[in-house]
Amino acid sequence: MFGFLYEGKLSASNYDKLLISMYDQQPITHTGITFDGGYSTYCSQEAEQARQKLIDEYQRTITDGGKNCPEKTTNFKDKAGTVIKAET
Repeated sequence: MFGFLYEGKLSASNYDKLLISMYDQQPITHTGITFDGGYSTYCSQEAEQARQKLIDEYQRTITDGGKNCPEKTTNFKDKAGTVIKAET
């Protein structure tokens, strides 16, 4: 799966799901596979654990953007209509 997402990027939510699914579906007989996740980043603890288990248990080489949880923002408008971003 080398080059699968080369220079591409999934949302953190979708990449989390992909990593978890890859771990859940891996047969023990397939070791040493290289996976290129492009610039995709993961965020959830479950995805982080699945990624690490793929590396440790199945000797996968995974290239991706690493762990990065996007900040959540909420936009508000003041009385003048100016957009104000608030991190949550």
